[in-house]
Amino acid sequence: MEAQTELWLSVAGQLYRREKLEEFVQAKGVYATEMWQHLQPTALQFIQVVTGQAQSPASVAVCINRLLKSPLNTLPDAIRQQLATLIANTFYLGMGTQMYIFNCPARAKCKHTDITKFVKEWEVMAMGADQILEGHGDANAAFVKNIGERHFDVEVRPFLEKKLGLGGFMGAIRMGKIESFFRNLYYAGIALVMRCEIEAQQMG
Repeated sequence: MEAQTELWLSVAGQLYRREKLEEFVQAKGVYATEMWQHLQPTALQFIQVVTGQAQSPASVAVCINRLLKSPLNTLPDAIRQQLATLIANTFYLGMGTQMYIFNCPARAKCKHTDITKFVKEWEVMAMGADQILEGHGDANAAFVKNIGERHFDVEVRPFLEKKLGLGGFMGAIRMGKIESFFRNLYYAGIALVMRCEIEAQQMG
């Protein structure tokens, strides 16, 4: 949880005052910690699907292998590990954005939610989360969008250009598809936390 929180602060802190962001994190307190712990197994399972290590009904839409010339597990170890880390970090960044920017009156109940009740609905949502959540947060929509775009521009894009050779005209075409993939992955992380919050609110 500490690593994911620091990830969020480091990315968002490139755009906004870190001191204010740390206030957001502190304000969420124990409930954010409990939610990280509650959702971590589901997040890890989904990341395994995204990286091609596991299968689910969402695999055809969310697995990175459909966008690579060679499956992730066949890439050189260093590149494979770096790409897998970028994938996980992008998803966790989305989770952190929903946890720390937004408030939910029922968040204290999130640790008691039955994830099996909403995980299938969330997996369907995750296949097109960036479209479903376009403009998410109304007044905070630009904040949400900018954090995801900053992460891609600073961390993901340089890796793709240098390590996967996605430069030049033809590389730019693939880059656009992979950028869309990472954008959706970011919003899928947002959606997981959001769906848990909705379930908590429905508990009454």
